[in-house]
Amino acid sequence: MKPDPQTTLMINTASDPATIGFQGSFTNVASGRAVSTQLLRQIDTLLRQCGAQLEDVSAIAVTIGPGSFTSLRIGIAAANALAWTRSLPVIEVDKESAASPELFQVFVRQACRDRRFVKSAMPNYGRPPSITPLPNGS
Repeated sequence: MKPDPQTTLMINTASDPATIGFQGSFTNVASGRAVSTQLLRQIDTLLRQCGAQLEDVSAIAVTIGPGSFTSLRIGIAAANALAWTRSLPVIEVDKESAASPELFQVFVRQACRDRRFVKSAMPNYGRPPSITPLPNGS
């Protein structure tokens, strides 16, 4: 299937709340840590609401940052895993280009037209990740 903006699944976990979109429909997923438990379930729900399933997705667009380490990692891991299972191209989208559903759709249309795809997305945290070390003895 040729990548088509209308059938590109859009995942934005760089913003809070996280959002997903398909066929012009966008929905908020969750805020904060709840993204990890809600993202895949909400993707399934959105696709069903659009009368589609994963087999109808032609590409996956995902925000790569800058943003929260955990949120970006969750969105990118989900996008890469879904793309890998179906051999779909991935579109990397910066946070500014996904600031609104309209801007996200414009970016995806241009990326599909220009064939700007990758096999898997890589995060851009905007700075080195800030990971809290475990306390001594843990």
